[in-house]
Amino acid sequence: MNMFDELDELIRDNSVFCITTHVNPDADSIGSEISLKRFIESRGKTAFIVNASPIPPELEFMDPDDSIITVGDGRKVPECDILFCLDTALISRFEKLGTVMDLQNINIYPVDHHIPDEKSLAGCVNPEASSTAEILFNYFSRALQSPLPPDLAEPLFYAVASDTGWMQFTNTSSSILRMLADLADIVGLQFDDAYNRLKNNWTCDKFRLYIEVLSSIDVSDGVCAFIHCDQDTFAKYPSLNNVSHSTEAFIEHLKHIAEREVYVLLKQKDDKTGYRVSIRSKGTMNVQQLSAAFGGGGHILAAGCTIDLPELADVKQAIRKQLAEQREGIFDF
Repeated sequence: MNMFDELDELIRDNSVFCITTHVNPDADSIGSEISLKRFIESRGKTAFIVNASPIPPELEFMDPDDSIITVGDGRKVPECDILFCLDTALISRFEKLGTVMDLQNINIYPVDHHIPDEKSLAGCVNPEASSTAEILFNYFSRALQSPLPPDLAEPLFYAVASDTGWMQFTNTSSSILRMLADLADIVGLQFDDAYNRLKNNWTCDKFRLYIEVLSSIDVSDGVCAFIHCDQDTFAKYPSLNNVSHSTEAFIEHLKHIAEREVYVLLKQKDDKTGYRVSIRSKGTMNVQQLSAAFGGGGHILAAGCTIDLPELADVKQAIRKQLAEQREGIFDF
């Protein structure tokens, strides 16, 4: 059975669909949600989006109709037949939805490109895809048997461009470049205008926070470069949504450091009981396995987890210990 056959059957045999994604959504998850909603509606069905976290301000342009419901924003959440979870196959990544719907008694189906583990739900999962949006692009192309309409193509363009680091990450292939060119042509996008819209859109407060976070750099162990943001620092910038939304892009700038293999951004949790961790690798270390050691997941070169230790020094030490074990061959690449 083709991995898209189940998607076909679910959309054909049901009427009302809820679409969600992981906490702290990014451009891939948001673009995928909006494009899937529009596709389902084009089939004469009802679809709505409900997320556990609000859309980041710099990505609001992707939802011009304000169609995304956020848990707690006062809008009613209808009942549905199917819950599609995009860009994650883990209920723990959107479990806050349990306050507005019964996650124990609903058919949940993931569309995802992350490496699954024993807690992952079965569904349309392809870890070889660059993004969830790439999976949907291939599905829509198969279902429509024609070029995508502009209302599907535009959110997918921004989603794929974002998750490939604007065509800089190792998940960028010649087929991805052709896909982005095709999507841009369908919509009539100019690449420079699209880049400015997606990337050059920080507020002054976000840039000031960036300067503070980058100044926290710690390269003392010779392998890893750390930066961190605590809640006291973040509190200086009340215009920003939350520490995870506002700092996630910062880690990519650490890759300019040639002498380090692994790059880590530590974001203190709201209650200060631990840190959310974003990890990147230039290719010599498998950070998905590093993240998995702390109950997280992701990709070989980009992953994340949460470490529930309140002291920053203890969190760094725990990561350094796991890195040392991995370098000694305890984990396979």
